[in-house]
Amino acid sequence: MTIGITLDEVLRDFLGKLKTVYKKEFDKEPIEPINTFDINTHFPFNSEDELNNFLYEEYSLELFGHPNEKHKNAIIDLNTIYNQFKDDYKFVIISKEFGNSIPATLFFLSKTSCKLRDYKFVKSNKEVWDYCDVMIT
Repeated sequence: MTIGITLDEVLRDFLGKLKTVYKKEFDKEPIEPINTFDINTHFPFNSEDELNNFLYEEYSLELFGHPNEKHKNAIIDLNTIYNQFKDDYKFVIISKEFGNSIPATLFFLSKTSCKLRDYKFVKSNKEVWDYCDVMIT
């Protein structure tokens, strides 16, 4: 069995970092509570192109490479689980990434010393199921 693990809001505090960078760049607060998957609902941009440029070009390293772990020692805990069960299960990190968020995400995994060997960067949520039987989100 292959167990997929997503990064954002499981291992990486993407929303926390997005709030900080958005406030700093635009000098306005996101629309709370953040309770949908539509970023533009909570972090308004003038266009989808402006949003994509913000996320995947201009601030990718800050947003995807420099967030804190979602919980203290999240990656250490993941490494422990991986080491304990790697002979019984296959583990893969699966994340929806584009453009510069890919190298930034690899930086995040490197700086946190993630020991998992398999990473899949997908373009859609549906594509996740091509790589795992169970997904931790």
